[in-house]
Amino acid sequence: MLRDDVRQLLSELKAHYIKKIDILQSLRQKDIHNRYLLKTGNMDELLDAVIEGQSMLDEIDGIDFEIAQVTRRIGDIAGMDTSALEHFLSHSDEPEVMECLTLRTTYLARLQVILADRNEIFLDMEKAAALLLKDADELKKIRRINLKKNEKPPLS
Repeated sequence: MLRDDVRQLLSELKAHYIKKIDILQSLRQKDIHNRYLLKTGNMDELLDAVIEGQSMLDEIDGIDFEIAQVTRRIGDIAGMDTSALEHFLSHSDEPEVMECLTLRTTYLARLQVILADRNEIFLDMEKAAALLLKDADELKKIRRINLKKNEKPPLS
């Protein structure tokens, strides 16, 4: 049986994990759009979208800080350090604890998928940038050739 204060803190944890999952869902939708932007070559909008996605990840970092504080408070109440508390909670059959653990597992699984997708998008962006640089170099060479053709021979 959980104390009311611990139950309230677990409710806070649940809310934090739900918020993180919601942010990840929004980030996933943004990454789908980012793939479209990459395929259409809209690099300016893609760069803005990537920066916005990073701010969403920064928001998750802030929530992680809140989760750490709540977890520490639960540990203080239980008289356990964080690792002992994690071990204790992972073996609990209390519905509130199990729900928090399920949400955390769901979040971590979705995070892994999104990080892999974002890594792939960044690799594709690097390839596109390399192609753009190659095209720019080719255009410079063509321009130099055209300039040499249009030069007048020196007067003797």
